[in-house]
Amino acid sequence: MKLHIDLSSYLNDIQDSFHHLFPGFKLEFQFNGNENLHFHARLGKSFPHIRIKELCQSPKAFVDIEGRMTVKEVENLFHQHFGLPARVLVKEGEYWLKSPAFDSRKLMN
Repeated sequence: MKLHIDLSSYLNDIQDSFHHLFPGFKLEFQFNGNENLHFHARLGKSFPHIRIKELCQSPKAFVDIEGRMTVKEVENLFHQHFGLPARVLVKEGEYWLKSPAFDSRKLMN
């Protein structure tokens, strides 16, 4: 399975599609205000209902997330190509967790 993301993708759609394709995982964007983002002058929408191109100017027009990727690879992909602070949470029982112990876990076996 593959999730295609391009500059016109909405953050909320990416999160929904990610969870649908990889149900044991959840994608979140945790902004702290220190990101080097280039906000579009007409940014009138609130997070997460905005497109990637409204937050950053990336030379890479698209990326694909595949099931063979690890949690850390997905987080790095968003950071390297779009400058976005993505965090992948793993479902353990009733809880969504983030731990370095999950960084090497693949999205699909």
